[in-house]
Amino acid sequence: MNSRKRVNCISILAIVSVVVLAALLIPVIWVSKFAYPWADDFSYASEARAVFVSTHNVFKTIAMAFSTMKDSYMTWQGTYTSCFLMALQPAVFSIKLYHLTGVFMLGSILISYYVLVTVLFNKVFKASKSAKWLIYAFTVMLSIEGVDGKAEAFTWYNSAVHYTFGHALFVLFIALVIYYIHDLRNSSKKILHCVLISLIGFLAAGTNNVTVFGGLLTIVILAAMGFLYELVFGEKKYDGLLSALPMGIVYIIGTAVNLGAVGNSKRMVTAGSHNNSVFITVRNSFVLGTEFIKRHFWGMTVAYILIMVAVIWYAFAKENALEGVNFKFKLPGLVTLASYCLLCALYAPFAYLGEAQVSLPYIDENLNVLRVANDVYFEFILLLFVNVLYYCGWLYQKGVRVYTPIFNICVAVVSVILVVTSYKALTVDNQSKFLTGSAIHSIQNGTAEYYGYQMALNIQKLEAEDEVVYVSPIAVDPDCLFPHGAADWKEGTRVF
Repeated sequence: MNSRKRVNCISILAIVSVVVLAALLIPVIWVSKFAYPWADDFSYASEARAVFVSTHNVFKTIAMAFSTMKDSYMTWQGTYTSCFLMALQPAVFSIKLYHLTGVFMLGSILISYYVLVTVLFNKVFKASKSAKWLIYAFTVMLSIEGVDGKAEAFTWYNSAVHYTFGHALFVLFIALVIYYIHDLRNSSKKILHCVLISLIGFLAAGTNNVTVFGGLLTIVILAAMGFLYELVFGEKKYDGLLSALPMGIVYIIGTAVNLGAVGNSKRMVTAGSHNNSVFITVRNSFVLGTEFIKRHFWGMTVAYILIMVAVIWYAFAKENALEGVNFKFKLPGLVTLASYCLLCALYAPFAYLGEAQVSLPYIDENLNVLRVANDVYFEFILLLFVNVLYYCGWLYQKGVRVYTPIFNICVAVVSVILVVTSYKALTVDNQSKFLTGSAIHSIQNGTAEYYGYQMALNIQKLEAEDEVVYVSPIAVDPDCLFPHGAADWKEGTRVF
């Protein structure tokens, strides 16, 4: 009877959490209908759009997008996946399709995180579906709600496909590699699965440099720790690592293709970038990473950690989710240290090319590149999740098996208090601090609708047959739609 009550209780909590997540997404999806192309959206997609307007041939349009990607690779940047998708942005075919940008980008996070959590808690660990859904819902909620740049993350296509979608691709790749090592390498279609996962890895390696560099370090760290684990604590069986080797090699090849592009060096010359020493790069990376953690470790982060502890511990202690798992959770401090170094390393490209002297303006300038901050934030939340999971596994294998509902009640009460107080404190001066709050605020005060109205009028002018048109300045800047880190909107319209 008690077991049935616990099952019912956690099932109800899982349903409620998923409903809350869905409710939080509705205002964001609604406000996305007011999103319009901005800045780089025009420049990257202008040639593909011209082909589609003149021919209405989808295949010729795709071919032109490939051509744009090739030109960008040779003259500007090596992010081949991003450049192709930027050249083929939705407004190439119809301005109305651009309104779905928010849905596409939210969907990429929802799907990739679902695959990751499902692989971990229903494949590797045998947790209940209710526990999985609780972990999934809270992780996604905090990840999407806490991004620094709302438009940059979800409604400005050029930024979102480069960073948000790029991050989602890498998460999907890692999740599928774990699934392959655990299950698929023994299937009759293992070669096909390996090829498909490798393809996803190659695509993931063609996105923004922050994700790609972080992904490369992640793979190297996981491979090194996996090898040392087998050597010291395991049975010295390296078949799992070897089975993942082809996929890892493909990702590394993609990274080399990306970072070694001719256009990257030309871009640095154009931008007048200078290269810092290894010491300065490492030092500044740790300064920026540490400051990022300080600015994003608030009450809601603590509440998330507590909730993850409660749910994961329930899965381990009451559902025996670790039953049959041979992995030994050793040296948790090393995992935390590696996580910290990995997060700081995400700022290495900026530390290498930026100023050498550390100052408050230097820190603010780098941390306020919103599209990059979004990517680092996604990684930050996932690393928190991994560390909580690892420490729970370590304690469980140390023989700590105590479980009491009183603990969960205390966690729930403390978490609610932290969430409420943090929300009030963080939104006193900025009602748009969180994604859904930003969407609701812009809907209530009419800025989202007026923004969409102005943009629609300007697009009509741009689509007119007149040789010279005058677009109106944008009078409002709702955070969930207006990319504050982008070039002026009018600059992009010149090539429309």
